[in-house]
Amino acid sequence: MFLLPLKITLLMNIILLIFGLIFGGAGYFVIKKAKDEENALYRISRLPPVQLEDAVDGVPSKCYGRIICDKPYPSPYTGTPCVWSRSVKERYVETRDSKGRRSGRWETVEDVRRSVIFDLDDGTGKIGINLEGVPLDFIDAKKVLDEPGMHMNGATRREEHVIMPENAFVYGMAIRSGNHLMVCKDAREPLAISYGKEEEFLKRKRSDDKWVNLAGYSMAIIGGAMLLFGIIW
Repeated sequence: MFLLPLKITLLMNIILLIFGLIFGGAGYFVIKKAKDEENALYRISRLPPVQLEDAVDGVPSKCYGRIICDKPYPSPYTGTPCVWSRSVKERYVETRDSKGRRSGRWETVEDVRRSVIFDLDDGTGKIGINLEGVPLDFIDAKKVLDEPGMHMNGATRREEHVIMPENAFVYGMAIRSGNHLMVCKDAREPLAISYGKEEEFLKRKRSDDKWVNLAGYSMAIIGGAMLLFGIIW
């Protein structure tokens, strides 16, 4: 008879410890990711811009220029001429619980990313840019479609971001490819590209990172509290 409360308490301790580890671990990784991005943004801000004629193989380059592409392609949803695009489609899925109460969520049914190799020309020279496989964290593209959807079962909504042949800011590791220098995905430095000025890009990214940091620390605190209660309860 007295064993039942003991078993319940032990079970609750185990549950708290498990969820504490999950929340704490998730918070740690979120904070670490935000810190890595913060360090990358600091390196970007500290590096002076270079003229492309002075870009050197194996050295990070920060440059401004115009995107040049002989064969831009039309983006899937809006047909916007571009060199990089991300097109996302979501569908609203409605469910009912055992009591017949309805709830719903948006599920991604299509996430298409495409890019072509292009050049950045600053008037002194050109450098190739390859965005294939580059993480979304530092791709600051223009939103050309923001199609809202109704909260009805089966309803859809779409969103599209593109990089068009226009002026851009680029940061990344310059790598020689044949007779040309190329900026592409590299383990040593992030590749960042923005349609706006560097200052605007850094401001937007730092604002986003503040919220990511807040979420990470909140998860870590919740996880720590669960672990503490799981140990002392």
